[in-house]
Amino acid sequence: MSRFSMQLVSGRLVSGVALAGLVTLVPASSSAQPRPAPAAAPAAPAAPAAPAAPGGATAQPAGPTGTPAPPASSDPVERARVHYERGLQLFNEENYDAALFEFERAYELAPSYRILYNMGRIQRQQNNYAAAMRSYARYLDEGGANVPPDRRAEVEKELAILKPRVAHVTVKVNVDDADVYADDIPVCTATIESSCVGKSPLRAPIIVNGGRHKVTATKPGFAPATSIISVVGSDEIEVKLDLVSYDRPAAPPSNKWVTSVIIN
Repeated sequence: MSRFSMQLVSGRLVSGVALAGLVTLVPASSSAQPRPAPAAAPAAPAAPAAPAAPGGATAQPAGPTGTPAPPASSDPVERARVHYERGLQLFNEENYDAALFEFERAYELAPSYRILYNMGRIQRQQNNYAAAMRSYARYLDEGGANVPPDRRAEVEKELAILKPRVAHVTVKVNVDDADVYADDIPVCTATIESSCVGKSPLRAPIIVNGGRHKVTATKPGFAPATSIISVVGSDEIEVKLDLVSYDRPAAPPSNKWVTSVIIN
């Protein structure tokens, strides 16, 4: 299969290197010879030229900033390829926030464990240790035996560096099937476990950076519960959230002028 790929070289991401690719572009059964990619449209003065389509695929027209324009095809793999290549270019322009969004979109359209590695490198560059740790851990988990030994050793070394820089927060809710949020973000984006469903009881602790965080649980028919926590690296804490049903009868108000009288 013809695929495209990325790698970090001298602090920059480049495509078309020896690593196995991310997204299939040409079916394995295709016998046609790949055609040379046509030249991309001229890029804006401050932006690098758009990369040629990998694997001999036809390049997409360049947009105003030199990035590939979205393909007319509704094929999710082709759309993922465009977002992926745009992410490469944005990274090389040091626009890390935008590059990360492009890689996340590429992963949503055509999941590949290799994209998780790319995301981890960007998050590490942003000093978002918790997010980088989640991406790296998922990269190893989803890649399994397909991760090259040298790359696995590199990522495991990074995880060992990141571990003391994050905190683990175990959230316990008094009712099941409650939606749990960390800093108003669904908790599944804050865990290592990719199969997390974001509802209590959670299957894994929340991984957060040092600092102040808000942990919330909600469920229809119950009043939300929130806890504000402050953590530093290597903390392991437990947060208990008690949801109170709106149907629970309110306790009668106390009256200090009424006392109990015992009659024999």
